[in-house]
Amino acid sequence: MILNFSTHFPDKRPTHFRAKIISYVTNPNGGQWKIHTIRKGARWRAGMSIQMCTGARTKNYHQFNKLAPELQTCISVQYIGINPAEKTICVDGKMLNEVDIYNLARNDGFDSLDDFWSWFKADFYGQIVHWTDKRY
Repeated sequence: MILNFSTHFPDKRPTHFRAKIISYVTNPNGGQWKIHTIRKGARWRAGMSIQMCTGARTKNYHQFNKLAPELQTCISVQYIGINPAEKTICVDGKMLNEVDIYNLARNDGFDSLDDFWSWFKADFYGQIVHWTDKRY
């Protein structure tokens, strides 16, 4: 299934999500990565094929994980609820503490909690799609 990644934040700054995903493969011992993604709904299941791209449904479509087998399979999913008004996150029924929230935001490719909370401005329910063994 296609996973489309935004290239810019609403304020027009670049997200660098593609580079952060690829850096996990090329530099697994350092740097900032994006090792999972958060998606609305409940469409994802472990074992599903992932086609990571930018520009889905446009002439600028680019799949960027074709040569990276470690990025081509959904390893697992976790269910997530985000309440930005209270700055709380619940994953698989467990409330995350402040450190776990920070780590989740960083592992999802955000440079700061401010960026994370500005991305998730409204209550959100969905899934964390994992292509690594990381869990919360």
